[in-house]
Amino acid sequence: MRTLPKPWMVAMEATIFRGWIYDYLLPHAEQIKVAHPLLLHEIAAAKKKNDQIDASNIADCLRCDFLPECHIHPAADF
Repeated sequence: MRTLPKPWMVAMEATIFRGWIYDYLLPHAEQIKVAHPLLLHEIAAAKKKNDQIDASNIADCLRCDFLPECHIHPAADF
């Protein structure tokens, strides 16, 4: 993360581990966006699925400002 040019943005799928990943990246990233799993039609409907293809599709959605986001509660709320 230190070698990335600043500012940088993160987009990720909403998975069971997203909470601690989100909290870990929060101090380092300019912005973190978590993709809403039910609204990612392109990834869910794809016949070819793997992590690299999914990550590329999420990055394209982020780049084009077309990423459907879900809300993440801050860790302090719990």
